[in-house]
Amino acid sequence: MKRAIASMGAIAAGLTFALSNAAPAQAADKTITLKNPSGTVIARATWDDSHDTLCVRSFVKGRTATVTMELLDDPKYPVVRKSHAGSSSTAACTGNLSIPEDKRAFAIVGNEDRSTDGVFFT
Repeated sequence: MKRAIASMGAIAAGLTFALSNAAPAQAADKTITLKNPSGTVIARATWDDSHDTLCVRSFVKGRTATVTMELLDDPKYPVVRKSHAGSSSTAACTGNLSIPEDKRAFAIVGNEDRSTDGVFFT
């Protein structure tokens, strides 16, 4: 039993060391895809972590898709919204949002009928 406890202590110490010497956070891009009941993609939202840019694109002409993002770890940061009407093949994107690194973000993408969401780190 003492040997097992000592081994667990060594593993915990090694894990602590590995975590404390971990490399800085890497870009954490995120894609949230909205599908209709038949499985066809009807909208897509993306987070580009290296540029702090939120984009949305509706794949249904004339059908507006909206993405809304808020930081879960920083409620003082304003909620961000962007919409795309499906009238062009280019996604609608925010400018650089200058979001703090390593904050949990919640985003929801939807249109008039459906929505889906995801959580990711900035």
